[in-house]
Amino acid sequence: MTRSKRGTTHAGQPVALPDGAYEPPPLVEESAHGPVVHFQGEDDRTRTFPVDRLPLPGWHRALAAALATTVGPGGHRRTGTSAQLVWDAAGRVMRFMATVPDPPAEPGLLRPRHLKAFHEQSGEARGESNRWRDLRCFKLVIEQPPLRELVPTEAADYLSRRFPEPRRRAKPGYSTGNSPTWSSRPAPTSRTSVTEFGAGSRCWPAIAPTRRRSALRTATAARSWPRPARVTCPKRPTVTRLRGSPGGWRSRGSCS
Repeated sequence: MTRSKRGTTHAGQPVALPDGAYEPPPLVEESAHGPVVHFQGEDDRTRTFPVDRLPLPGWHRALAAALATTVGPGGHRRTGTSAQLVWDAAGRVMRFMATVPDPPAEPGLLRPRHLKAFHEQSGEARGESNRWRDLRCFKLVIEQPPLRELVPTEAADYLSRRFPEPRRRAKPGYSTGNSPTWSSRPAPTSRTSVTEFGAGSRCWPAIAPTRRRSALRTATAARSWPRPARVTCPKRPTVTRLRGSPGGWRSRGSCS
């Protein structure tokens, strides 16, 4: 291309094209030890996924081709972070399957019991929700050729099941920052009055809700508020406001 200005196309003059056919760089490179996948994301971030370092060498070539399709230009994961998540999940699944008593040496030997053992494994630091997400990411790789034709149908159907995502249960109690504040107060008892803790306190005695609401109204009514002070507006002498009430400033009067 020799044109350097904009607007060089017109009637009878087509757009400038590069000389020769475009050859994209290969996504899978054959190293001395095995295949390596190169990633170039839409966020201009690059990654290198050494498939040859994973166990089960019978999976390497098919897994590298399927991973390159998943994170390639026409794949589902086109950012550096999302591609790294797929690679980490596939690596965890492969390393676990290499430790089972009958590891699948090649994709055709994969069975649902291998995937079920990964999903239900115990004594592992990662929680059940994380293992569930790993299987979902591994499913993206399994669905790409050539693994799609090599993996048995029963194993692919197991990954297509709808696994209920475990719910995260919040731990009861106060946060770490508030625990010293509440631990320094006296422990509430059934005979403790609400006025000892204050109407706005969260440290309540173990009493019935009806009695609790009654005690709250009593404690609120018994609270001694500061005596209101009358303040006169310097610009409008006839406007008087009340300060010190529970609601803040209130208007007492109008301009004449």
